[in-house]
Amino acid sequence: MALEVLDGGAKSLDYSEFCLLEVLLLVLDSTSLILEVMNCMDDNGFQSYDICKFIRRPFDKALYQGDLLFIKMDSRFIKDRRW
Repeated sequence: MALEVLDGGAKSLDYSEFCLLEVLLLVLDSTSLILEVMNCMDDNGFQSYDICKFIRRPFDKALYQGDLLFIKMDSRFIKDRRW
């Protein structure tokens, strides 16, 4: 689902500096997994910036999904590479 949303909003990404996306780490149905979403965001000039939330599956505590904050690769917020 995430990739369809990103494809539909591709023009909006041109005007965005940050993008918060829910990503899946486990296959449930035809949803996009984290690697596909990260590759799509990379293709659109974004890199991962922060992990905002985790959700684990109740029965085995496997990491199921997370909210990732992406930032434009040329953002002023990450120009300074100091630690």
